[in-house]
Amino acid sequence: MVSRVSIFAALFIICMVTAVLPVTYDGKAQDRVLEKIAKRAPLSEKDATAKAKTLALLPEGEKSGTLYSSKRILISYVSGKTDNFLVEILTGDIQSAKIEAVKWFLKRGFSREFLCDYPIEFFLNFDLKSELSKTKTVFSPLPPNCR
Repeated sequence: MVSRVSIFAALFIICMVTAVLPVTYDGKAQDRVLEKIAKRAPLSEKDATAKAKTLALLPEGEKSGTLYSSKRILISYVSGKTDNFLVEILTGDIQSAKIEAVKWFLKRGFSREFLCDYPIEFFLNFDLKSELSKTKTVFSPLPPNCR
C-alpha cells in the first residue's frame, strides 16, 4: 500500500514542474494516475509474468532504471512504494510517442487491461515541455484510450 506521503510527494513534484513550465495537465487524468498508485489493482498471471520478464532487462542488481529508449520515448521502471512505469515523451508528436510505448508494452506480453489499470505515467521531457509552454497543449499522463 502506498502511503499518503508518497502520493503527496508525487503530486508536489508534478505541481512544481507544472508551475515552472505551464503546459496544462488534464487534472482528471492526473488524479487517475495517483489513484492507480494508491489503489493498485492486482496483476493477472499473464501481466505478472510479463512484468517479471520486462524487469529482467534491468542491469543485474538494479531494481529501477531505463528499459527502452528511442527518438520518441524513454521507458523506465521505478521500484519501491510507487512501483510504476514512466514513459518520458521526447517528441512533439505526443500521440505517436504514446502509441509507440503502448506497442512496446503489448509486445512484451502485457495485456491492454494492464495498460489502463497499472500505474504507467506518461510525462513530457523538460525541453519539450518548455517548447509546448507556448502552445495551448493539454496533456494527459494516461496511455491512449484509458480513463
